[in-house]
Amino acid sequence: MKQYKLFVFTTVYLCILQTSLLSAQQRITMQNAVKTKLPTVMSVKTNRKVLTKTDTENNSRYVQNFDDKAAFETFMVVNKNNDECTWTYDSRVKAARYNNSKTLAADDWLLSPNIKLDNKHAYMLNFKYRAGFWSYTETFEVGIGTEIDTENYKIIVPRIETAVDSFQNNETEFTVKEDGDYRIGVHAMSKADQYYLFIDDISISEKALLAAPAATSIIDIKPGQQGTLTTDISFTTPTKAYDGSRIESLTKVEIYRNTKLITTFENPRPNVQLHYTDNSPTQGINQYSIIAYNNVGKGLAAVKETFVGIDIPAPPKDIILKESDNRITLAWKTPTEGAHNGYFDASTLSYNVYTKEGVILEKGIKHSEFIDKNIELKGTQKLLCYGVSAVTAGGESLISQSNPIVIGDSYTIPFHESFAMGKPTEEHFFWGEQNGENGFVFSTTHSYDDEYGCLEYLPKRKGDSASFNTGKIDVRNVRNPALMFTYFCYPGHKIKLKVIATSPQRTDTLAIYNYAAVGETKEWKKKVLLLDKFKNDDYVILKFLAESYNTAIPVYIDDINVINYLEYNVKAELRLVSEARVGKETMIGVKVTNMGSQPTKGMVATLYVEGEKYDEHECFDLPVNLGSMEFFYYEPKITDPEMLHIYAVVSYSNDQDLTDNTTIVGTMKVKFPNFPRVVNLNGQLLSTNKAHLWWTKPIEAEGGKKEEDFENYEPWLTDKYGFWTTLDGDEGTTYGIRGLEFEHKTEPMAFMVFNPEELGVNVDEYPQFKPASGKQFLIAMSAQSSSTRKGHNDDWLISPKLSGEAQTISFKAKNIDIQYPEKFEIRYSVTDKDTAHFVLLTTIDKPLKDWTQFQMALPKGTRYFAIHSIATDSYALMIDDIEYEMAPIDIIAYNIYMDKNKIGNTAGTSMFEQNNVPIGLHSFQVSAVYDVGESALSNVINLDIPTTIVNNIQKSDISIETTHGQISIKAIPGNSIFIYTLEGHIFYSGYISKTDKKISIPQGVYIIRVGKQFSQKIVVD
Repeated sequence: MKQYKLFVFTTVYLCILQTSLLSAQQRITMQNAVKTKLPTVMSVKTNRKVLTKTDTENNSRYVQNFDDKAAFETFMVVNKNNDECTWTYDSRVKAARYNNSKTLAADDWLLSPNIKLDNKHAYMLNFKYRAGFWSYTETFEVGIGTEIDTENYKIIVPRIETAVDSFQNNETEFTVKEDGDYRIGVHAMSKADQYYLFIDDISISEKALLAAPAATSIIDIKPGQQGTLTTDISFTTPTKAYDGSRIESLTKVEIYRNTKLITTFENPRPNVQLHYTDNSPTQGINQYSIIAYNNVGKGLAAVKETFVGIDIPAPPKDIILKESDNRITLAWKTPTEGAHNGYFDASTLSYNVYTKEGVILEKGIKHSEFIDKNIELKGTQKLLCYGVSAVTAGGESLISQSNPIVIGDSYTIPFHESFAMGKPTEEHFFWGEQNGENGFVFSTTHSYDDEYGCLEYLPKRKGDSASFNTGKIDVRNVRNPALMFTYFCYPGHKIKLKVIATSPQRTDTLAIYNYAAVGETKEWKKKVLLLDKFKNDDYVILKFLAESYNTAIPVYIDDINVINYLEYNVKAELRLVSEARVGKETMIGVKVTNMGSQPTKGMVATLYVEGEKYDEHECFDLPVNLGSMEFFYYEPKITDPEMLHIYAVVSYSNDQDLTDNTTIVGTMKVKFPNFPRVVNLNGQLLSTNKAHLWWTKPIEAEGGKKEEDFENYEPWLTDKYGFWTTLDGDEGTTYGIRGLEFEHKTEPMAFMVFNPEELGVNVDEYPQFKPASGKQFLIAMSAQSSSTRKGHNDDWLISPKLSGEAQTISFKAKNIDIQYPEKFEIRYSVTDKDTAHFVLLTTIDKPLKDWTQFQMALPKGTRYFAIHSIATDSYALMIDDIEYEMAPIDIIAYNIYMDKNKIGNTAGTSMFEQNNVPIGLHSFQVSAVYDVGESALSNVINLDIPTTIVNNIQKSDISIETTHGQISIKAIPGNSIFIYTLEGHIFYSGYISKTDKKISIPQGVYIIRVGKQFSQKIVVD
């Protein structure tokens, strides 16, 4: 049945694991989606040490870093809404964590121990906070009180909402009215069905005595002229205390240079100007602190720095980098003042030029221009910028950076970037600029075009900005160049996204998108911006500049295209899974996008598998700027090659650009049944056209001792792995793993092959998912008791047929989380696999934190054993490394294949003969058929049925013609055909059964071989 799917596509997450206690269907949570920084214009590297102020005096009253659970337990948790979700300790993050309820809004307090505070001081409260995941908004406030009852707590940190999943700092000043013991309370207030709120590094310190003098607000410090080592200090004594009350008198005022007391004024009056000359400052930066005292105590320090002595020059200004006349020119303005506004000797001025890595390119330059004659301007694009410093006898300035430019060969239209899997296309160069700590990153947190990746920007501070910039793109040779892209809009927020185009000839702001005025719907928005102004320019660079005043709402950009914007144009893209299993229908997507300015209708999508037309159907009519996903369904066959080559063509009669109607040739690996297969097929010709084949039974089908580690099976199988049998007797919905997406998640099932590494889980960091050996194990996800027929699990794992001798089996078992202990039985049967015939041997009902080995003795005559999960609302039972003695496996028959077509079968024998084999080269294979299915095909035996005509084929006997997307071959029947890509991969193999063979093929260059001797290079348009 034909199906359609309009997109925007839903968000996809790639995550790292965290274990926690959750309710309902999600037992384990995931966070920290993958994000990768892009190249950014940063300061030219330098080894110069930056001078900083000395740390302030530590007047801490209370410090708590939550380094262990014992530290958390000094706090008190008040669960005011009496639900199951409240504050707990997170040992991985080493912080206090609030766990959100799916149904109730948070109303939970985390109260500190008693802290002695007085009404004489102003205090500073510092703490860190973060959300558990970027897509959930957490809400909290902070109060202070003297009781456990929080009703009368004074709120000192008003309501904070955050969706930022990295720690942020909060600093709040507060006072108390009375001396006493106080508790700081963090009040979680998040809405229902959010995630985690983390709090860490809580501290309280004294900032100032309230009645002590405030800091003086007027300080004038003048260094000596012409580099003389003196300073003249002037200031006015304070008139008010820190709390704003009037000061009647002062006891003294102290002046410190750095940490040294240099003078004291005794009993000065308030609001008088005082002067002091320091004759002993050091060369360089000197920090002066002025502190006034009264009868209450020490006041707040007024601090100011000044540079004294011979200064170094300030960095050069207005450094302009240009590419013109196939050379790079760097020019700058001469500095006129010192780096610290001090004196320097301009007569000794020269310049050094640095690469962006901080390596000196040339030094001692006496003029303000530099030409780099050694730079290569062609080839792969890259960012070029330089640094310039000014040098005198007094020293070298800091390095000042030039504007960046992009050099290299320009990209051509069409240009497309989807940031698939959070990475840019390898051939594309991008770069960024930022005003603030954060810049754009490549991210997997969102996706518009179902490629699991996008650009993301989240400012560290309000008012920060960052831009994402393309490389050079040549738009000169198209009729109507345009930019097409999408961004995700959060309406009502103070965020702007500017799109800017720049070239050597001009700069133009193409559009400004103001999030505060774009409607009410949170959604992806696709935009088309014309680049007609740049049609005659050397190239264009596109910049996406985000300016944000919201540190909780990211900016997302995806699906960037620079195209020839025609009236009618559709683009085809192939969507394949990497692997498909024989006998299981696999969905293949063909994404059809309207890249034109008019609606489209009447398109037809055609799918080709191994060069042969497989299926086609009409496409959905498309409005402007939208696309659809056309779905095909292919079931791999036992005769398919290990790697299928697949492509699609979208036909549209009005299309004005056919270059993007044929997709790339994608590959899909075929996963064959993992039953023992024949590996030693042999064959020969008994007469001119009679084939004789023989083989032996697969060694793996023989009985004996077996060690099963489940490494050879496809992950996520719930049945048909080897000769094991699974039975889901409860048929209940299973628990899932939040944030981990895998096949069959939450579906009814018994035991599944589980591979944590394929999900990106680091099993060394999170050992609860580590297999007993290898990379895989079996897992039985617990069923939700309310959805089962019996109120508990009824999941069976039944062994292959046993030898029947008395034996001791062994296996290893483990709980994924011992908060949910498992319960399972070991049973055996002396007859068949009917579960009613299994006898109870033992029951295991205890927490298994680590892999634990069990050994069980089975009596003589046992044909099967079973591991039977009977837990109630547990979580997940893990099984690995089973050892047992197996009976020989019965082979029902062998199927015989010639040229991938079944020509017969044989039961009980290991030989086969085929008469009247046609002339030409033929491939033969066999498969083993068991009661549970058919094995993969054996090794290939090629037998050549000779004919004088075929073996001596001449060029005159062959005709090869190419039309759009098709090759037509005329030759004598019986000749083999092989089509190779230039990389040597086989695109098609087959035989000429009639005189004319037509093969559909995407555009490209190929090598065709017909028969044994003839080959020809062809080009398909």
